[in-house]
Amino acid sequence: MRNHQHLSLPEGKLAQMLAVCIPASLVVIISLSVVGPLFRWYSAREKTINYKQQEVSHITDMYRLLPSMQRQTINLEATAGNPGIFLLGSTDAIAGADLEAAIDSIANRSNASLTTLTIMPSQPVTPFRQITIDTSLTANWEILIDFLSALDLARPRMIVSNLTITESGQANELDQDVPLQIDFSVSAFRLAPK
Repeated sequence: MRNHQHLSLPEGKLAQMLAVCIPASLVVIISLSVVGPLFRWYSAREKTINYKQQEVSHITDMYRLLPSMQRQTINLEATAGNPGIFLLGSTDAIAGADLEAAIDSIANRSNASLTTLTIMPSQPVTPFRQITIDTSLTANWEILIDFLSALDLARPRMIVSNLTITESGQANELDQDVPLQIDFSVSAFRLAPK
């Protein structure tokens, strides 16, 4: 038969120390594995909440400034340093016709040949109305650059967008410039009626 030895628990001071150290070490392990991550999660959430509160405060401040900024924008036309920024037509149709005439005049001065002018439906951009004309022209590079430069300096202010340039033919023997077909949109703004 085998001799069974029984293990006995320590007694005395060693037993008391182990009785205190084992639960204490379990508390430390639990706090490091559970409480530590909870504190880090809480800290991250606190930073996120603070950031969002600052963001809300900034948006609220901007919202409070909006009426003042809109009034300043409406008054731009009246200031001496900014004449002719906006189209003056009392309706979108009149403003569109004025914009069309301005583009045609610039094209004629630049020797550009406009092939189409289409007034698009106006879009509200508070406190303005955006008037847009889709147009096409045939020109060489030099004329195109002159035309775009004139649009950039024009009054009322105009914005060119959706610019597409393609070759529209062959260069002839006398003139090495290849004719280009240019499609683009020109927008200007008028003050919206109150």
